[in-house]
Amino acid sequence: EYSFILDRFSEFFDENKKFFTSSLEDYSENKDYTSKIIKFCLEFIKNELEDNNLPYSEDFLNSL
Repeated sequence: EYSFILDRFSEFFDENKKFFTSSLEDYSENKDYTSKIIKFCLEFIKNELEDNNLPYSEDFLNSL
């Protein structure tokens, strides 16, 4: 039921690969920035769920 979100996120990631890759490479130097990227990714997933009227819980998002 939720697999389309992973597909959509994968597309989004591919479209922004350079941004994500460079950010993850800097992880050890800038953990705060990486944390913001992770939060952004979770927000993206949350928005996809809401846009498609799919139920979710904060526990679900935190488990990702």
